[in-house]
Amino acid sequence: MAIDRWGGAPAMAKISLMKFVGGFTRPGYELALTGGELEALPGYCRDVARSREDAKRLLKETGVNNLKINFLKIATSASPIRPLASIPSINGCERWRAEGHAQVGLASAQLSLAYRIDRSA
Repeated sequence: MAIDRWGGAPAMAKISLMKFVGGFTRPGYELALTGGELEALPGYCRDVARSREDAKRLLKETGVNNLKINFLKIATSASPIRPLASIPSINGCERWRAEGHAQVGLASAQLSLAYRIDRSA
């Protein structure tokens, strides 16, 4: 609810495979939600200010204070292809995501885990 999905979509399209705002299925797929159905879901409203106010209200109602979210980026030197989960952390998207969380009073951090696959055995 804190992230501006619609505002961030054009930037994501330039750096990743994630070009469209979608739900659990790919936009355009016959079982995908329509635009109106998607916008009715929490966090997918085009009015990001309203979504952020809803997020603040929900956090206050539940009594959650000082919540910190850690995102894990896994990188391997053996793979030339980045996993989709790590794509949003490149080219400033990590900052975009953190700024969205900060708007509703959440702290977030990007943790990196690098590993190497030993294929010599």
